[in-house]
Amino acid sequence: MKSCKKCFEYAYVFVGGDVRFCPWNGIVIGNLKRNTLEEIWHSAEAEKVRKAFVRGELLGCNEQYCPDCINESTTLDIDEEDLRRLYTDLPEIPSQISLAYDERCNHACPSCRHEFFCASKEYLEDLEIITQNIEPYIGRVKHIATNGIGDLFVSHEILNMLSRFRPSDPEFYMFIETNGVLFKNNWEKIKHLANKRNIVSITPNSFDRETYKYLAGRDDLEKFEESMAFITKLKHEGAIGRIRIIMVIQDSNFRQIPQFIKKCIEYDADDIVLRPIFKWFGMQEDELLYKNVLNPCHPYYQEYLEVIQDPICQDPRVYNWGFDVEQEAIPFPTLEMKRKYEELKNSDISEKSGINELKDKINCQTSENYNIQKQLIYQMEVNAELQKQLFNEIQIKEAMKNGYSWKLTAPLRKIRRIFKK
Repeated sequence: MKSCKKCFEYAYVFVGGDVRFCPWNGIVIGNLKRNTLEEIWHSAEAEKVRKAFVRGELLGCNEQYCPDCINESTTLDIDEEDLRRLYTDLPEIPSQISLAYDERCNHACPSCRHEFFCASKEYLEDLEIITQNIEPYIGRVKHIATNGIGDLFVSHEILNMLSRFRPSDPEFYMFIETNGVLFKNNWEKIKHLANKRNIVSITPNSFDRETYKYLAGRDDLEKFEESMAFITKLKHEGAIGRIRIIMVIQDSNFRQIPQFIKKCIEYDADDIVLRPIFKWFGMQEDELLYKNVLNPCHPYYQEYLEVIQDPICQDPRVYNWGFDVEQEAIPFPTLEMKRKYEELKNSDISEKSGINELKDKINCQTSENYNIQKQLIYQMEVNAELQKQLFNEIQIKEAMKNGYSWKLTAPLRKIRRIFKK
């Protein structure tokens, strides 16, 4: 039977104190600002989800994003008898906890956020409450994951809690998610948790300086490389057991996939994760369309298919989080916009007809896509230089040739700012 053990073992503590069973399950079973972990673990909502899982119904799960679902993992094949046993022998508290309730980060990756997060006084007060309510329980768990939403080494509350933490379970291990930059300078605070079962997961997205700078929001590549050398050294010394390095595939880095894998191998990575870009946090639908080269309608899709044919993508260390899974074809608005614009430009509407008549025609022809409408109208009303940047085929081809497709997103960001005003 297809099911999952997470709802019998795992608690995912999200921003604001909401608790779910998994990052890929959207059902909130309680909140740590109002309830204890035990109350949440045995809540009516939690019971509802568990009963569904016992029936083989993955209630609340986003199977499109879940790595186990994408890979059809054998961990999802569970006997009915085992499910009933898990349900009957439910522990008092979860055996695994993910501390993903602080979104502060030293980077501003466009796949995750639009700008550097600035915490308000209320936000920091909530962090203190959540930390106080979770700390009494972490000494009893077998596994802690952190952070996944921000960066552990920017989250002083979580980092200080871990510095005080002394695990009681001899099999305890940690899953540390980070962009890696601050790891070396903060290792001393959690050094007492070193063991061969620990996993360090790093997401640089690129090792090319220009691309790295664009995707991280700042240029700290040297510091990152210094920390990566340190993490590799810790693995060889037995302080950690596995190194996982992640690339979130998007328009600005997909051509670098083979080189990315080679560099990860140099860092002695055990898992090299190639992950599509998801609609994460505040990412808008049009942003996802521009960035998601796995969309069969994307202008770079065929080139992407050629890149992943490189034999190194079949290296056993490469973990497939859906990088070769065929996605739904979603019309790409920029190309549709260009086609509509050319149609209108060659139509029988004269200059004397005026912009309002043109707007009406645009609205009638493209009412199914509001974003296309806005950008079509833009073509007739605003900066001609931006038009050239968006539609100049020579510039586009040159950027593609040089592998810097991220340059093409600049005018699109300017366009979005114009329509927000």
